[in-house]
Amino acid sequence: MDIKFNPTEEEFLGHYRKADKDTRPANMHYHDTYELYYFLGGKRNYLTHNSVYPLSPDWITLARPYVIHGTNGQTYERYLISFSEHFLQTYFQPSLIEVFHEVFSVDALPAQIVRKTPRLKELFTLIVQDTDQNDMKMAAMHLGELLLLLNRTIKSSSTQTNTSALPTKMQEILAYISKNLSTIKTLDQVAEHFFVSKSYLFHQFKNTTGFTFVEFLTKLKISRASHLLKNTKDSVASISRSCGFETPEYFSIVFKKKMNMTPLQYRTWSNKNSL
Repeated sequence: MDIKFNPTEEEFLGHYRKADKDTRPANMHYHDTYELYYFLGGKRNYLTHNSVYPLSPDWITLARPYVIHGTNGQTYERYLISFSEHFLQTYFQPSLIEVFHEVFSVDALPAQIVRKTPRLKELFTLIVQDTDQNDMKMAAMHLGELLLLLNRTIKSSSTQTNTSALPTKMQEILAYISKNLSTIKTLDQVAEHFFVSKSYLFHQFKNTTGFTFVEFLTKLKISRASHLLKNTKDSVASISRSCGFETPEYFSIVFKKKMNMTPLQYRTWSNKNSL
């Protein structure tokens, strides 16, 4: 399971894609732009932090810069919009940009919320058309409307947003793993805690995330470590312990393999490129 940094050359991009092939396992990645993803059809999972969202038509996912996320599953159709902080600063006033930032406080908006506001889908479509026509001023206008509408939608539906569509048991399991990341080592520990069979858990992880338990646990550890490296001054040894790695040396080996840089290199790089 690799976690890749995908640098974005364009400051603004809106595009449509339809894929006819199964793409398991998930492409876990992060980038230096904001991302809005409108799921039009197919069967796919969205993974971020300690949550897995089984997507259905009209779900919207949202990712801030440098946040690890990814999708996996079968055939799909979607709109995707990405834009840089510099693009926002070029077209909008600081007070409005602060409102736009609030939108990315959630990971996903479920279909039942999105469908209440058909204009959301219309704006995704218009922005893709603006990009095709290379009309950045019109794209900025439509993006501004979209972000304001998303902000209003999220605030009015705060009790329903950011809720995984996974079965309750699986949500509890993922929350438990995230909370106890420093002490959980094996699938047996989790199975015993929830009084379920190891076989059941093994298949649940493969079916909902596309990963084995060990792969998913490693993903969570690297995601947590990346967050701590960027947002705290904790030592590498301290972060290694809190994320459940046996030694700082082993943590550094795993981190470099997944992120293509050492923990200290990542801390320097992320702080230099943070917003």
